[in-house]
Amino acid sequence: MRVRYFAVVREKTGLDEETWDVVDGATVAAFREAMAAKYPTLAALMPRIVVSVNREYAKKDLVLRDGDEAALIPPIAGGSGIW
Repeated sequence: MRVRYFAVVREKTGLDEETWDVVDGATVAAFREAMAAKYPTLAALMPRIVVSVNREYAKKDLVLRDGDEAALIPPIAGGSGIW
């Protein structure tokens, strides 16, 4: 599975993307746990990071498959609040 990283996630991993092997039956929830274990600096952020699979927001029980593309999308902040 191709995994893409953006913004602070890219900074914490030091990567733009990488390839992960998908274990049969692995879910987005298991992937999130594996990410936190592999990159401990992400553990505190993981509850606020959204995972998309194949360019759609993914629920935690979605089963991952070989050939999927996942992206970790951190929360977006900023702006002045003045329009």
